[in-house]
Amino acid sequence: MSIVTREQIENTRRWVDAFFKACDSFDVNDWITDFFQPDATIHLGNHPVMQGHEQIIKQYEGYYSFLSFVEHTVQSVDISAERCYVRVRVASILKNDPEQLPIVLEGLMIIGKKSDDEKLDYFNVYIDSIPLLRRFQMCM
Repeated sequence: MSIVTREQIENTRRWVDAFFKACDSFDVNDWITDFFQPDATIHLGNHPVMQGHEQIIKQYEGYYSFLSFVEHTVQSVDISAERCYVRVRVASILKNDPEQLPIVLEGLMIIGKKSDDEKLDYFNVYIDSIPLLRRFQMCM
């Protein structure tokens, strides 16, 4: 097991903060191309794995088309030389929600990125999205 230096931890924490800031910006193309390797994968719970910029961008553009707001708040980050584990709170507001109620979800995200790399190889998300889906159905 490799030792992670304080500098690598600090750099990775800055990278994680920038990653979620870009994710929250709704500029999906820049977020994906700036932070994901061209052949990177995303695995969202039990959904099929997405691979490559084109497929990931298409999926997230569709997802973001239903939102007027999203904000990821990092609760904790555990960093190893090969990946980091991020506990996150995600607040989202649906565009068509007449009350514009924020739906808050909490989950764990695993970012497969070596501490010295600039882009991730994989992004695994473990979050219960049912409250958001229920609100979406109510607002249809």
